[in-house]
Formats: sequence, C-alpha cells, structure tokens
Amino acid sequence: MRSRLLSVGVILASLVAVVSKLHAASIDQRIEQYLMEHPEVVVKALELGSQKILNARLQDIISYSDSDIVMVNPKGASRLVAYIDYRCDACKRSFQYIEKFAKAHPDVALVLRPLPILGGESTLASLMAYDAGKLQHAKVLTDELLGLDKPLDSEALAQVASHHQLKVTDNPREHWAFKHLAENYRQSSMLNNQSVPLYILSVKGQSQMFSGLSSQQILEEAYQRLA
Repeated sequence: MRSRLLSVGVILASLVAVVSKLHAASIDQRIEQYLMEHPEVVVKALELGSQKILNARLQDIISYSDSDIVMVNPKGASRLVAYIDYRCDACKRSFQYIEKFAKAHPDVALVLRPLPILGGESTLASLMAYDAGKLQHAKVLTDELLGLDKPLDSEALAQVASHHQLKVTDNPREHWAFKHLAENYRQSSMLNNQSVPLYILSVKGQSQMFSGLSSQQILEEAYQRLA
C-alpha cells in the first residue's frame, strides 16, 4: 500500500513539474508575442538602462572633488561642473549663461574644472586658475581671462598674471596642480568627450550632461526636470 502511495506521489510530482514547464513556456510565448507586437517597449527599456548607466557614471564624476575650483555658491547641495578651456570662444560665450544660472540658484554650486585642449597657453592659464583658487579669487581671474578682447598668447597671459600677482609656471608638469588637469582629462575621457565646453548639472542624485550651451533657458529646463 505504501509503495503504491509513493508511486502515486511521484507521478503527481512529475505531472506538476510538466504542467509548470508548460505554463512557464506559455508565459514566455505570450511575453515574446507582446514584445514582437510592441517593439517600442524594448527600445524604451534599453534607453532607460543606458540613462541609468550614464547617470551613475556622471554621479561618480560629480562626486570627485579633489580637482574642484568652486566659484559660486560653495555650500550648494547641487552642482554644476564646468569643463572649459580659457582660449575657447564657445566657452567664453556660454560661461555667461552658466554664471547667471548659478547666481539665480543658490542651491547650485558652480564648480570649475579646467580642461585645456588648445595649446600651451591654455595649460598655463588653467594652472594659474588653480593658484588663484588657493587665494580665493579664481572667479575674478576666470572672468578676466574669458573677457579678454585679444588672443590669450604669452604676452596677455603674463599681463593677467602680473595683475593678479601670480606666476606663470616655467614647468607645467612640475606644477602642483598638473595632476588635477590630468584628472580632468580622465573624467572627460570617461564620457567619450573630446571638446569644450562641457557642463554637467547634478540635482538630487540625477545628472544631465551638456556639450556646449546655447542659452540659460536650457539649464533652467534641465534643473526643473531633474529636481
């Protein structure tokens, strides 16, 4: 009698397993059919996944602060990171929007990370910015460098350095802040970026990247969306 019960139990267990497999297969088929009929769902899922990966990468970059020069709202919980080259015309045009936006949002710290890609004078100017940052007047120096109405050559650089009682280094690679420029390059490379200006706005753990900037309104809209 006991052996019969055991046999019945084995048979029932086998039947349950078969039914479960058939049910799972049926569900898989229905899911596959749905996705075939609605490919936009797959596209949206891929986009969301890519956005999450990019946001995580941007947050990692934002959280790195050793190479920061904080120019406006140092106590701001949100951040607007600016990668610029002091010889870049697009940087000069867009930086005015960046500053106006930061001044209008006290919760957003404006952070400068120089990214010199336009030659030796750009590198020297960037290292001067770090020296000025130590003296708490990186913003004044940056405004002057970006506001020059002539090319930023060695003569103009020397004049600006003299005005701010700074020294133009003779050995950029031996300058204390050269490692910070190297880190800024690394961060730019992580984002597959090869140009300036580059801006990253981070609000409440959500970030958006801007390659170039045409108006303050773009920042305002992004801020509202991220908040």
